[in-house]
Amino acid sequence: MPDDRLPASSLSEALTQVVLPYLLLGVLWILGSDALLAALIDDPIHQQQAQTLKGWFFIGLTAGLLTLLIRRMQSRLLLQQRAILAAKAAVALGKQAQEDDHARLRALIDTIPDPVWMKDENGAYLFCNRRFSALYGAPFSDIAGKTDFDFVDAEQARFFQ
Repeated sequence: MPDDRLPASSLSEALTQVVLPYLLLGVLWILGSDALLAALIDDPIHQQQAQTLKGWFFIGLTAGLLTLLIRRMQSRLLLQQRAILAAKAAVALGKQAQEDDHARLRALIDTIPDPVWMKDENGAYLFCNRRFSALYGAPFSDIAGKTDFDFVDAEQARFFQ
């Protein structure tokens, strides 16, 4: 089951792109609007009414700001998600193309009437065609990783190396 939690980098991004602007706006709003109201309104009753209106305005303003910031972040995350899905699709296509190429190559090599094989630097078999398997009387799965010493006498095996 895939993990649907946001990675730590996305959470850090959310903090810097949503929470910090909200915090900054809130601090500036409180400091600036309180000083402005005190300078503009002398009557305590009108100041209290203005404070209430100022609070409601702040709620509306910050709700709009949060909506804007969250939508912007959501758009960025959606673009990242689409890029990841496109990359996964490209990898899947590449893997399928590689598997198709391997199957075609295997079919080509298996149709060669001569024995064909490949060994690593230690003489262990990495690959062989059907003709080679028939020569040794074993399927490739039994030949893979083994050396000539596993199939013929030591003198002949040394000669093959």
